[in-house]
Amino acid sequence: MGDHPKLPIAHGIIHTTHRPWHHPLGVGAKFVNTPIEQYAVNGTQARIQCNVAGDDVTIEWLKNGAVIKENWKYSTENEGQILIITMYYARDSGVYQCRWNQDSKHGILDIRVTTYERPAILRFDPVKTAFEGQDLEMKCIANGKPAPSVRFYKMTDDKVGIQSDYYNDTKNGSLILYDVRVSDAGWYLCEAEGLSHFDKDSRMIHIDVMGKPKIYLIKEEVAKSGENVTLQCQFHGDGRFYARWIKNDEIKAQKVFSASNKTQSLNLTLTNVGYEDMGVYQCEVSNDAGTVANSTLLYVNVPPTIINKAHRNFFVVPPTNVTLSCGAVAYPVPTWNWYFSNETTTKLDLKNSTYVKITVTENGGSKLNISGFLADRLGNYTCEARNANGNDSAIISLIKKVPPSVPSLKCSVGKTTDSLLCVDNNALNGTTVDSPRSYIVYYVEEKASASSADCCSNGTTLKNCLADRQNVTNNLGHLWIYNMKPTMKYILQVVAENEAGESEVSECIWVATAASTSTPLSLVAIILYVIAVVALILLIDLLCCLERGKGMFAALYRRYYRRSNDQTLPTDYVEESQSGQNPIIEEQEVVYESNVVRTGSNSALKSPVL
Repeated sequence: MGDHPKLPIAHGIIHTTHRPWHHPLGVGAKFVNTPIEQYAVNGTQARIQCNVAGDDVTIEWLKNGAVIKENWKYSTENEGQILIITMYYARDSGVYQCRWNQDSKHGILDIRVTTYERPAILRFDPVKTAFEGQDLEMKCIANGKPAPSVRFYKMTDDKVGIQSDYYNDTKNGSLILYDVRVSDAGWYLCEAEGLSHFDKDSRMIHIDVMGKPKIYLIKEEVAKSGENVTLQCQFHGDGRFYARWIKNDEIKAQKVFSASNKTQSLNLTLTNVGYEDMGVYQCEVSNDAGTVANSTLLYVNVPPTIINKAHRNFFVVPPTNVTLSCGAVAYPVPTWNWYFSNETTTKLDLKNSTYVKITVTENGGSKLNISGFLADRLGNYTCEARNANGNDSAIISLIKKVPPSVPSLKCSVGKTTDSLLCVDNNALNGTTVDSPRSYIVYYVEEKASASSADCCSNGTTLKNCLADRQNVTNNLGHLWIYNMKPTMKYILQVVAENEAGESEVSECIWVATAASTSTPLSLVAIILYVIAVVALILLIDLLCCLERGKGMFAALYRRYYRRSNDQTLPTDYVEESQSGQNPIIEEQEVVYESNVVRTGSNSALKSPVL
């Protein structure tokens, strides 16, 4: 509801405000600053204003196309620029026309006169409850003519406070508070104002704000290994609370608290703490307004414990660059030292060595970078972690890698008909100085040529023949060879390889893949095929029987029908026939035609339709 020009109310008359004007000489007539919407109070004198500038101008008023004449009800002032309605009633509202005349020219302006209605607040929210951090809308709906302007003010010390940009006063008579704060609680004034600053209606609205919980600062804790520790989370706020302690997304403690004006707390007690208890603990508290959280750190003083402390062997091929690493569980973060020893050197401190570089990793571990590693640097390297609570160490041995030994193979059929499985007995012991990294498998079909076996005699190998080859990864001494032909005999030779080089070629091995399990047509399929053919033949024969009276079914029916219709004459009837009397039944001739059985002259028997 926007702002409107104010009409001062005095002695029951509404005056329309306008800027001063004058009649410049020689100027043509025109309307100047005349409101086209004017208001009058019911039961009072109304003054309708029409500002016209110009020389020798006459003004007249019209309503409904008829000129208004001065009488007891209508009169004019200021050379006709003000039309006075002695006693205005609602029925007098409508469109009035102000017309100026100057020589042969004239101008007309429509002025709508509306009955003024004082502002009245029709609907508002006397009490509103908001949650901290959310948006709140307060409605204050007012009515009037013209539409009143609505404003909200926050009351401070019983006085109207200045409206801030923080509050959004919309045109539909509502106030939106964005991201409500606890300080927004209190009394607000909703005010609807008409044309006069003195013509108002107002209501008071109270806002209650439920704040989110407030958590006090939680101090960090430092404990020794084996001690008991209690973490305390203190908080206060409005309403009921749900509080919990969390570490690594795991709830360690939780509790529901009743509403209270006092400070409340949730304690988490940890017994016999160790390194695994060290870390970030988060206290989380919720109420209807939302959730807040605060975190703290628990440090546990523990001596270093090397991770993966077991003696480790690394196989290398000099010269090369080598990086060794050690990690430890410890607090405070340990300092690291590295030492070297072999058959001729005893615990050489590498801190000032020119060919190594010691670094500390992000997680508190250490790395030893050895550049240009040579054979004389083979031996034992010791990493040592030390802090105020103790120390720990581990040994890493660097051993020269050598080429693999000749594979000792045993081969058999694989899991599928196109695969073979070979086991290298020399590589079953895990990681050793000569452990193969992979294998090269050479193979030929035994029946490929009569000379296939010659590749394994007189010093000749498949490696030198035109043999196929596959590179196979060492899987703990197991070699899986694929893409072979089913039911095929092969001759194999294998070479093992690692970072140091290749082995000699193995002995020739004769092995066959599994037979194919598929057959052209199974017994069940054959039986089903025969049954289908027989059923088809019977179906065709039955159709021929029904349509034409031919076929196997028709012959069977005729034979059955003849037997079922044979008649045996009585004995006395036969004797009469033999005595010379004419028999009643003569010999019958049966003729089959068009599926109907027709008899001789003395028979009336007919066969049914087939």
